[in-house]
Amino acid sequence: MLNVTFMILGIAFALVLRGPGWLNVLPFSAMVLLSFTLAAFLLDLTRFYAYGLMLGLAPIVGEWLYRELGAAHHGYPITFGIATIVIFVVGLVKLLTILREDPLPADEPLLQE
Repeated sequence: MLNVTFMILGIAFALVLRGPGWLNVLPFSAMVLLSFTLAAFLLDLTRFYAYGLMLGLAPIVGEWLYRELGAAHHGYPITFGIATIVIFVVGLVKLLTILREDPLPADEPLLQE
């Protein structure tokens, strides 16, 4: 997965040649990609790799949407909105799975005195 991260960073840095707008996007994307890759490796959570890719590529794709298709606000509401929905749904599924596997007992009060 680390090779994929470096490959994406290489492609992103190649986009710098297309114009100055990309210079503002790439440091943030690189920071997010590397941070989530490190967190995924250290915590052994493979879904963090996907989160890092989604959030790291969001500014790059948003800038492309802005330049090529004229999306408002550099396309950030679209790209970060999609990433946010995916992360929220995955978290909700994980929460419901945990609650289904280990439900609260119905006969015991929540607060014990």
